[in-house]
Amino acid sequence: MKRPLLLCLLPVLAILLVVLVAYGRDPVQVPTPSTYPPIVVDTTTTTTTTWPELDVARTTEVRQALAFIGQHDPERLERMRQEEDWRLADCSTTCLSNEMALTIGDCTALLHLPHIRANAQALDIPMVAWLAVILVHESVHCHTPDERTALTVERSFEQHWPPSVYRERAIANTTFLLQSEIDAEGEYK
Repeated sequence: MKRPLLLCLLPVLAILLVVLVAYGRDPVQVPTPSTYPPIVVDTTTTTTTTWPELDVARTTEVRQALAFIGQHDPERLERMRQEEDWRLADCSTTCLSNEMALTIGDCTALLHLPHIRANAQALDIPMVAWLAVILVHESVHCHTPDERTALTVERSFEQHWPPSVYRERAIANTTFLLQSEIDAEGEYK
């Protein structure tokens, strides 16, 4: 005996409803990407000071990322500014191919900008926003090598962004890493 089409689709709709409710969203209120405002970086708030010391070829992108941090989480940028010895350097030719960035010794963050850009494109997040996430993450490593701590701070920064599809993607990526890729000691598995 054939079942009506509605009865066949009922289990699928029930599962969809459960998934949406599990993520804390009312299915009627799920925004579409077209309702999100675009990410705009206000570069007029950047200062002309030399902090942080930059030894990277693409200083404009780094300055824009710092402006993005200041625009969306000014307290965090102020805490980052307290790291007077924080230095950013380019490691596009010396870092391992799977690393976007690495903080070493004296609070020097080595940035692999081509890899950061490729990762931003893969996640479909603007480069400036993704570079800001990387800078926040690496600034935490001035104090601790613990990845769980750095990712937790990273997610907190992402939660300060205005509602957007980019914010959702960044938070989902960080949450995935925290839940699936970090061991009990706070290191990548």
